Amino acid sequence: MGRRREEIALVGVHEEVAPLPLVAARAERSPRLVRFLRFVRFSLVGVSGIVVNEAALALFVGVFHVNYVVGALLATPCSTLWNFILLEIWVFKNTSHRHRRWHRWLMLMVVNNIANFATLPLLVLCTSVLGINYLISNLFTLILVVVARFALADRIWAPALDTEAPSIKA
Repeated sequence: MGRRREEIALVGVHEEVAPLPLVAARAERSPRLVRFLRFVRFSLVGVSGIVVNEAALALFVGVFHVNYVVGALLATPCSTLWNFILLEIWVFKNTSHRHRRWHRWLMLMVVNNIANFATLPLLVLCTSVLGINYLISNLFTLILVVVARFALADRIWAPALDTEAPSIKA
């Protein structure tokens, strides 16, 4: 068989036995599984954001000698920026967004600041009344709002449709 005919024959064979693309394989995931995996990634980003928040709080209080309440309020934008970047490039990167990036950033800042202000009384109670270290109190308040933040953040980044991709049936 000539070289050109071999190439044509190989192309024909290759097309018939080619594996399904990765996108098609992922399309088979149920919406519940997709949402669960998104929650796991969101939680991992949240954990890293807690580390950033705690470090920023320690910096503001320990180095710049601001009050721990003010430090907690200043640490939120630091961890929110960190979280936003990771949410955009890892957690919700394959979704069709309902909102523009600046709008998602603004909504995340609002959500995180509302959560921050809502937990301030608990932070003060734990730190000033119960005598718990401000970093431990802050960590406690941050952990309490993880699920609530996911519910709101999922609405910010959620795809316009009920599922990320339609199922492909052969």
